[in-house]
Amino acid sequence: MLSFKKVTMDDKDIINQYLSINKFENSEYNFTTIMAWQFVYETTYTIEHDCLLLQGHSDDRTYFYFPLGKRENIKPAFHCLMDYCKTAGLPFSLVNVSSGMLSILEEIGMLELFEREDRRDAADYIYRHDKLVTLSGKKLHGKKNHFNFFNNNYDSRLEPIGESNIDVCEKMLKTEIAERSTRPYEEMNATFMAFRYRDEFGMVARALFADNELVGVILAEKHHDTALIQIAKANVAYRGASVALFQMFLSEHFNDCEYVNFMEDLGLEGLRRAKLSYDPERLIEKSILHLK
Repeated sequence: MLSFKKVTMDDKDIINQYLSINKFENSEYNFTTIMAWQFVYETTYTIEHDCLLLQGHSDDRTYFYFPLGKRENIKPAFHCLMDYCKTAGLPFSLVNVSSGMLSILEEIGMLELFEREDRRDAADYIYRHDKLVTLSGKKLHGKKNHFNFFNNNYDSRLEPIGESNIDVCEKMLKTEIAERSTRPYEEMNATFMAFRYRDEFGMVARALFADNELVGVILAEKHHDTALIQIAKANVAYRGASVALFQMFLSEHFNDCEYVNFMEDLGLEGLRRAKLSYDPERLIEKSILHLK
C-alpha cells in the first residue's frame, strides 16, 4: 500500500528533481504552485517505481497528478496508483492532463482506459515574450495606446519588493483580492504563501509605482523555458497600469524565455476577456481523466 506524505518546503529539491525530468509546461506542475495551494488542496506525495506520485483533495474527493519520471517507469507507476485506489475504495482520476500527457498515455497503451472531461476553465494562456514587450501588431494596438498614456502621464518606476515597500505591497494584495476574487479566502492564502516565501521559491518580485503611489505588484519565476507569472495585481483606476506592469517587468526580466504563461482564467468572464485581450499565442488545454 502506498504511503503519501504532505508536501512541505523541505521537499523542494526532490519535487523539482522529478518535475525537471518531464518538463510539463502546465502551471500546476510547478513547486511554487503546489506549495502555494497546499492549504487548499492538501497535496501529498510518494515515490514509487522511481516516479513522483502527487495526490490532492478537493470537494471531498481525491485526485492524482500525472506520474513524473522516466518514460519506461510511467506505466508501472500508473498500475501502482490504480491498485492503491482499488484497495482504498477510491475512484481514480487524473487532473490537469495536457495534450503531451495524453500522447504518453496513448504511447503506453493506456489512453483507452479513461474517460476524458475537457476543462477549458483550467487552460493556461501562453504569450510571446517579445510581443508583450514591444506591444506590436494590430491586436495589441489598444494595449500600446494604454501603455503610452501611462508612460506619458505618470512618473513611474519599477522596483524590487523589499523592506521599503513590503507593507504597502501586502496591503494592496489584500485589497485587490478582497474586492475582486470569487474565492477570496483560498486566493488570499495561496497568494501570501507565494509572496512571503518568494525568495525561497526563486521568484522575481517587483512593485510598480506611479507618482509615488503603488499601482502594481508582480511575481514570476522561470518554469523550465517559460516565464510563469504567479501573481500580478494592478490598480485599474490608473489607466494603463496593467499593461505597463507586464511591459516594464518583462522588459527587464526573463529575456531568455520565448514564452510567458499567465495561467488559467478559472472560467471567470472578465478574467478570460482580459487574458484574451493580450493576444495569446496558444492555450495549454487540460482535461480530467476518469478511470472507466
